[in-house]
Amino acid sequence: MDNRQKHSGYNPLKIVKRQTIEQERKKAYVIVTTSAIKAASRQLPRFVRHKKTRGFNVRVVTERDFGGGGGDRAAKNIRGWLQKHYLEDNIQYVLLIGDAHPVSGKIPMKMVWTSSWSKGVPSDYYYADLTGNWDWNGDGQCGMKPEDCGPGGVDIFYEVLVGRIPVYASIKDLDTILRKTIQYELQKTDKIQWRKKALFVMPDKKSGDYTKEIIKRFLMPAGWNYHIIHDHEWGINPSVETKPCTIEKVTNVWKHDKFGLVLWWTHGEADSAYDVMDTLHVPYLNDNYPVFVVGLGCGNAIVERNDNLAYSLLKHGAICTLAATRGAGKMSWMGRDFVSRLVEGMSAGEALYETKLWQHGVGWNSLNVFNLYGDPSVSIFPSEPRSRRRFVNCRAAPGGDGLSWKTAYRDLQDVLDKIVRPGMVNEIWVAAGTYKPDKGTGRRQTTFRLDKGIRIYGGFTGNEMQLDQRDPIKNVTTLSGDIGIEGDSSDNSYHVIMLKDTWEAALIDGFTITGGNANGDEKADKNGGGIYNYLSNPTLVNCVFKQNSAADSGGAVYSCCFWNLLTLTNCLITDNKANDGGGLYLNCRARMTTCTLTANSAQRGGGIYNDKKGRAILAGCTLRANNAKDKGGEIYSNENNTFMTGYCNIEGGLKGPKCGGASLIDGGGNIIIEP
Repeated sequence: MDNRQKHSGYNPLKIVKRQTIEQERKKAYVIVTTSAIKAASRQLPRFVRHKKTRGFNVRVVTERDFGGGGGDRAAKNIRGWLQKHYLEDNIQYVLLIGDAHPVSGKIPMKMVWTSSWSKGVPSDYYYADLTGNWDWNGDGQCGMKPEDCGPGGVDIFYEVLVGRIPVYASIKDLDTILRKTIQYELQKTDKIQWRKKALFVMPDKKSGDYTKEIIKRFLMPAGWNYHIIHDHEWGINPSVETKPCTIEKVTNVWKHDKFGLVLWWTHGEADSAYDVMDTLHVPYLNDNYPVFVVGLGCGNAIVERNDNLAYSLLKHGAICTLAATRGAGKMSWMGRDFVSRLVEGMSAGEALYETKLWQHGVGWNSLNVFNLYGDPSVSIFPSEPRSRRRFVNCRAAPGGDGLSWKTAYRDLQDVLDKIVRPGMVNEIWVAAGTYKPDKGTGRRQTTFRLDKGIRIYGGFTGNEMQLDQRDPIKNVTTLSGDIGIEGDSSDNSYHVIMLKDTWEAALIDGFTITGGNANGDEKADKNGGGIYNYLSNPTLVNCVFKQNSAADSGGAVYSCCFWNLLTLTNCLITDNKANDGGGLYLNCRARMTTCTLTANSAQRGGGIYNDKKGRAILAGCTLRANNAKDKGGEIYSNENNTFMTGYCNIEGGLKGPKCGGASLIDGGGNIIIEP
C-alpha cells in the first residue's frame, strides 16, 4: 500500500460503499416557466403530480430562480441555471413553458447563427448542450459554423432532453395540452394498440423510396400498420393508400382513422404544409387520438407566429410535433431516424437528440432548426414489458430458461448467446458469484459482448423482486477474465467485456470486472483489458475495475471514438495497468461522476490518458496514488482535446509533487479546472 494511503486512512472500497448505498438515484424533470404562468395554470400542479408518479423528481423553475429577463438575456440565464444544476440534480428532461419569441420572449428560443450568412435560427438545442461554448469566438452571435464549433466550442452532445410548450396569450390552451398529455400517458397498455399505425403523406414523387425504407426497415418488423396518401405509383406491398394527395383527403383520413404517428415531407410555411395540412383544417381532426407529428417541411414551427402549424396541432390533433422554425434542408434523415427511434420505444426527447447526435455531419442548420413541441418524456408506448428481463444465478439448477430466479440461467454467456436479435432481451439480473466468458473453452478471444440498449445488473442474492432490493457491496458479482490457470494472467481473456458498433447505450451496474489481459497480436486485442468500447455509448455504474491490463491502452477501460459517450458513476478503478492510461484510455466523450481512480500505473497517464479527440468531464472524482513512469501520474491530457473537472480531488493538483511523471500533464489539450 502507498504511504499516502496509510497515513490518510484512505480506503477506496469504503468510498464505493458510501456511494452505492444511494441506490438508483431518481432522474429529475425540470419545468422552466414564469411565475405568472405557474400561478395561472390549473393543470400545471396536476401535471407535476403526474410526473412524480412516473418516477421523476419534479421541479418548477421560474425567473425567481434563473434570473429572468427577456430574449437573449433570458436564454443565457436559463442555460446558466441548467448548467449549474443538471449534474447535481440529475436532470434528464427539461420542459420549457412560455413565450418562445427569441427577441422578446421570457422563455425564449435561442437565436442561433448557423453560418456567417445566416439570418438566425430559433433553437432549443442551446439548452440541451450545456457543456459547449456557443459563442466561442466572442462575437455575440451564437452557434456559427465553423467559427463557434470544434474543441472548446459547440460540441453537439446533449446533456438534457428538451421539449417546449409555447404560450402566447391563452393559459387555457396550455391547460388543454397538459391535460391531454396526462391522459395520453395514463392510457392502459391494452387500450393503446391503435397507436401502432402510421400515416405517410407524400405529395412529392421522390419520397417513394424514402417511405418504403421506413416501412420495411422499421415499421413492419415491429408489427406496425400504415396508410399512405400520395400522387404516384410506388409499388409498396401491401398497398394501403389514398389518392390524390390534397389537404381535404388528408383531413378526412386522419379524422376518421386512428394513428400513432403522422409523417409528411413537402414544402411549407408557418401555417401550412403544402397539399398536406393547414391551420384552417386542424380543428376538424380528432383530438381524442393524438398523434406524434413529424413535419418535414420549412417553417411549420415559426415560433414568432402564434398560428404556426406545429403549435396549432399540439393544441388539437397531436401529442408532440417535430417541425422546423425556419427553412431547412437535408431533412429526410431527420424524419427517418426520429421515427425509427420512436418505434424502438424511445421518448420524444431521446429520439430527437439521439438522432441529432448521430447525424451531426449532415447539416448544422437542420440540427438547430428542428425542435420539439410537447413533453419530451412522452413515448408512443410505455416502457418494455417485464418478459424481456432474464435472470442469471451460478448456483441455479441446470437447464433453466432464465425467465425467473427459480429457472435462472447458470451462465451469463448463455443469455448473451441466445439474444438473436436486438431488443429481444433488454435487462439481465445477475446473482452474486463469479462468471467467465469462455464457458470452459479457454479461448482468450471470448468476451461478454453486449447488445445495444441492454442493461445488466449485479448484486443480487437470487430472490429479489425489485431492483432497489439488491446490494452490490454485500453480494459481489464478478465478471472475470481469468479463464485459464487461476492466477496466471498470461492465458486470460483479452477483454472481459466488449461493446462494438452497438451505438445505443448499454448499462453495466453493480459488477466487479477483473482479470482482463489485452496483450494479443491484433490491434484491438492490445487495448481494454476490462472493457473494450468502440463506437458504443455504455453507462457504467457502481462498478469496480481491478487487476486488468493492456499492452497498449486502457488497462481497465479503452473507449473510442470521439463522437461516442462513456459515462461512469460511482465506480472504483484500482490496480490496473497499461502503456497509456493504466485506468482509462479516452478518445471519446466521457462523463465521470463520484468515481475513484487509485493505484493504477502506466507509462503515460497512470489514472487517465485523455487522447487527441477526448472530451472528458469529471465531477466529484478522486484521483490519487496513480503512477506513470513517463508523464501524467494521475492524468495525461493529449493535444486538441478538452478536460474539465469540477469539485474533484486530484492529488497534488496541477503543480503538485511528481508521481512518476507530473501529477497532471497537458500535452496541448484544453484543461479547465473548477473549484
